[in-house]
Amino acid sequence: LDPFCMRLGLPLTHAARLSAHVCTRHRALVTTAFLLNTMSMAEGSTMRAAEVKAFGDIDQVISINAARPVPTLAPALAAVPNADAGDKPKKKDKKKPQTHLLVKVLACSLSPGDCRMIGGHKDLFCTPDKLGASWPYVPGLDVCGEVVQLDPNDTSGRFKVGEKVVATWDIVGMGGMAEYALVRTDYAAPLPADLGLSDTEGAALANSASHAMNIMEKAGIVAGERVMVIGGSGGLGTLLIQMCKSAGASYVAAVSSDAPLCESLGADRVVDYNQETWCDVPEFKQEPFDVVLDLAVGREAWKQSRRNGVLKKGSKGGRFLAVVLNEWHIDIHHYYQMFPFILPPLSRQLSSWFTSRFTPKYQLYIGTANSETITKVFELLRSKRFTRVVIDKEGPHPFTEKGVKAAFRRQESRRGKGKVVVDMSQTQ
Repeated sequence: LDPFCMRLGLPLTHAARLSAHVCTRHRALVTTAFLLNTMSMAEGSTMRAAEVKAFGDIDQVISINAARPVPTLAPALAAVPNADAGDKPKKKDKKKPQTHLLVKVLACSLSPGDCRMIGGHKDLFCTPDKLGASWPYVPGLDVCGEVVQLDPNDTSGRFKVGEKVVATWDIVGMGGMAEYALVRTDYAAPLPADLGLSDTEGAALANSASHAMNIMEKAGIVAGERVMVIGGSGGLGTLLIQMCKSAGASYVAAVSSDAPLCESLGADRVVDYNQETWCDVPEFKQEPFDVVLDLAVGREAWKQSRRNGVLKKGSKGGRFLAVVLNEWHIDIHHYYQMFPFILPPLSRQLSSWFTSRFTPKYQLYIGTANSETITKVFELLRSKRFTRVVIDKEGPHPFTEKGVKAAFRRQESRRGKGKVVVDMSQTQ
């Protein structure tokens, strides 16, 4: 029945259902047939995909492969009932197996980690072979896609073939910049149709929106507080300006080179870092901030926050939330390089607890995006905690070699306003 359904253009789940009607008594045989169908779906099937052949310069290592094999769902052989009654049953594995969805990718957004991966900046841990993939690898995995096939191991009932989902990644995003991709069910959520989001907007929310929500919770911003957002026009900043305003912040300032964008999102004052240093603004010295959110700078931003009294002392509620720990650029090629990356921010956090009478409280941000957070983000959008999903004005980029390279160069330049997104439907 597999060739029959494929010829009609039906998802393979239809083949399993038809098989179930044909042979209802022999369940073990039917399950085995389902698994064989799952494995055979991609035999000979190919797709267009962006590939990274090695670490290096974007223009040198990225290309489009028009004949990359379509990824396949892993067969759930452990779920096949044992036909031999004489065999002893095996102990159940307490750890739930990872389940996936095969999706047709409609749009893929980029994150800073995607460029760090291509550049090999964290190759001590982040290489395709160390993460269960191989060279050449497909970059990115912040996607909006349409479910093509369900995992036979997934019994949650949360997903349906044909519906749209938004998905992200756990450690490093790989596999998304292609016509088809496997996404983990615990990092995916159905995209509610009533929100009216486009495919590119859905992809733009896949990762950054969850972190913006987590940052708001970590910072504990309440009504009446004054907030500074360093990096206000990026993927995180454009969301946080809106969330701070909706939380009741009395004054939201931003550091950005795009004042019109930040002001349109609700910022009361925008400081262009090309023209002035935010901690030297007289107004901020007279009325210090309660919270500084650093999304772009790192150690220097912490120094600036303690200068001229622009951020309240910890004893008076002043707090600095560090999303960038030391520097934006990260290089971890050897174990010894981990210590200067991790220890300084930990030291700042610890020392600020004891010196809160004299300095602001320093807080590290360590968060994650997953199925649960994505679902919460949709609820925030529905309740108007934010209303705009900003796509960089140079995009959406087409899914061509030129377009993909341009998207990654834009992300790497740090000049994107909002999220950099590739529209997979644009192939010309």
